[in-house]
Amino acid sequence: MRNYRLKLSSLVVASIFLWTFFNLLGNYTHFNTVYAVRIAKHFFGPFMVRIVCAVVLLMGRSRINLKKALVIIFLGELSAYFSKSTSFIVLMYLLAVGSYVDEERVISAILVSSALVLTITMISALAKIIPNPVTVSSDGHIRDALGFTHPNTMATILFQIAICSWLICKNKSIPIVISFATFLIAYAVNYSRTASIMLLVLGVLQVADRIAKGSKGTIRKLYWMALSQSPLLIAAVVFLTFLVAVTPFLDTYDINLSGRILMLQRYFAFYRLTLFGQPIAYGSEFYRFGLSTLDNSYMRLLLNNGIIMFVLYIIAFIALIRKYVKNRDTKLLIVITLFAVYGLFETVAVRFEFNFSLILLNQIVQRKDVVYKPSPSVQNRYSYKGLEENYEASN
Repeated sequence: MRNYRLKLSSLVVASIFLWTFFNLLGNYTHFNTVYAVRIAKHFFGPFMVRIVCAVVLLMGRSRINLKKALVIIFLGELSAYFSKSTSFIVLMYLLAVGSYVDEERVISAILVSSALVLTITMISALAKIIPNPVTVSSDGHIRDALGFTHPNTMATILFQIAICSWLICKNKSIPIVISFATFLIAYAVNYSRTASIMLLVLGVLQVADRIAKGSKGTIRKLYWMALSQSPLLIAAVVFLTFLVAVTPFLDTYDINLSGRILMLQRYFAFYRLTLFGQPIAYGSEFYRFGLSTLDNSYMRLLLNNGIIMFVLYIIAFIALIRKYVKNRDTKLLIVITLFAVYGLFETVAVRFEFNFSLILLNQIVQRKDVVYKPSPSVQNRYSYKGLEENYEASN
């Protein structure tokens, strides 16, 4: 029976690896013009994930709360139907079969697929196999995307690789090196200010986390007191989104944010709020309505996916934060806080292909049904609670 459950879990992990790889390669790199990649993107897209999850539901239904699974799938399909977007559908199907989702193996699969896409795309661009257009920022800096459709996209993948490595890698020094190396690439090559700042902050927090956990007494307590305020920071980020959307005088600060405030206000004025979501302008439709990219995860979630999905996301997110604060899981608190702050300036916080931490919501949705408990690297290996218990046991 154990091997049977493991096979179903492996099937889910394999589908996520293929979906992430071909989704990133076919949508966010200049391989999107290659016919074979375009076919593979659709074949290994949400349709494949639906089929895999349906198989898992049928074969592993004895370990799944079927009513809960069907409600989650219904909400995902309802959101996809009204929003005309599949940004949440893969995540919702994974949550539906969450009893067979091993979070660490999913994160490892996303790490490997993201690293493969990055490597293949960069080498192909440098070898001139695919186009490598260079853009110039408003302040005159050259921005190289190295085969990706936008420099910020490559920088976002660098951020995901760095933060995935921190959760997965057992060596404590390698993730720190990766964070600072990717910071240099994101700044020097992509000139992505948001990603560069987030990677720099990640590296600094990794060093601080390592120092604090190697210390005793006051330093450790002060570090935890500071980190435990992360829920307030996340709440402030979400509140700031809506403050910016309705406050005209903030336009004066927009020159440093590449027009993000103006676009946020235009989207908020152009679209009405709906319960189940609505299609919103993307791609070439931007300019038809005088809009540009909506670089804010929370406004995109609210306008595109509707009030109901927005509220459910916030409720689940709050429950996840409370869980990590209670367990003093500093590493995961840092991860979800950084993604939440990143979401203020980009749409990564609500896009599963760029924000692997969304799979951690499975710990809330399937709290009583999880077959595979998160391994120490994802659950308690780095938590203060675990460290304190080990320290007390040794004394």
